[in-house]
Amino acid sequence: MKKVTVSECNEWISHLFNKDYTLHNLAVSGTVSNLRIHSSGRVYFSLMDSKGRIFCVISPERRTFLTRRLYNGCEATCSGTFIYSARRGYASLYVDRITGIRTSEMTEKARILYEQLEKKGYFSPLHKKLLPSFPEQIGIIASSTGAVWHDVIKTGRMRNDSIRYTVLGCRVQGEEASQDMASRIREAQTMSSPPDILILARGGGAEEDLQPFNDAELLEAIHESSIPVVSAVGHETDVTLADLTADVRASTPTQAAELCIPEKQSVQEEIVRLMHRMADAAAGSLGKAAISLNVAERRLTSPEIQVRLTEQGRYVQHRYMQLYVSLHKVIDARKIAISEKLLHGNIALINHMSHEDNHGKDKNI
Repeated sequence: MKKVTVSECNEWISHLFNKDYTLHNLAVSGTVSNLRIHSSGRVYFSLMDSKGRIFCVISPERRTFLTRRLYNGCEATCSGTFIYSARRGYASLYVDRITGIRTSEMTEKARILYEQLEKKGYFSPLHKKLLPSFPEQIGIIASSTGAVWHDVIKTGRMRNDSIRYTVLGCRVQGEEASQDMASRIREAQTMSSPPDILILARGGGAEEDLQPFNDAELLEAIHESSIPVVSAVGHETDVTLADLTADVRASTPTQAAELCIPEKQSVQEEIVRLMHRMADAAAGSLGKAAISLNVAERRLTSPEIQVRLTEQGRYVQHRYMQLYVSLHKVIDARKIAISEKLLHGNIALINHMSHEDNHGKDKNI
């Protein structure tokens, strides 16, 4: 086995690339991603499909007429020469011609899904939940093997060391990443002590790795979550559908921590300010009550009020006597009526008994 250095290996691979003339005029079709212009004038982007990607370069001389219609998410066929960089250790397609630019299937699916979800109100501000001003617990949905959740907790503890954290580890890229993240969002809501806020976090990376954040299952879980969700995907330029569906969007996980966690000193200052406001409000209320009491006391002791109270008392007493006399008249009248009925009833009974006696005497005779 021949032993070589890294530089020798790269030089050998570069030599093989230069000898293979098939790589000098090759047309590659794929979806454009990570399109960016360097300060040198060169244009860098990737061509990708469902299984892989290649790096592409456009020289400053060809940039103007090659990139006019090029955009992230479009499909294109790029022709050029593959060159292996011995210094960097990877190959790039140096593009000198671009044809067949059209909307990619991935972009078209995202557009259709966007229109469907927009009709359902997924992106409406009316459906956005407000972040609590003083959260006690933060849930972090991120890769358990990455550094993202460490950054969130580090930033959070610098601002307020009384906040508790729950890390819900999951995959954030790959075919099953969206289902994994959605499952974690639903799991957080069933916890015995659920977080006050959920931060859906991911570090930087290639644009094609963001596709799980455009998946319908994840978007549904975010929309239906009873806990406010902050999206912190880590791309300032690329906006995913998860960013639009979430209650709050942060450009980075660190910014998400800053948005969710108030500084402890600010909280203490706010508490002092509220206590002063409460004291001022209480003093104002007591002052108004004292003034009202003094006014009422003065009104009750004024001669006019005393005269009015005396007149009203006499009127009430007069009406009482009238009602008393009227009531006794009604009672006396009812007594007389009842007595008359009893008297008439007794007379009739006596007459009846007398008649019976006379009849008996006649019969004995």
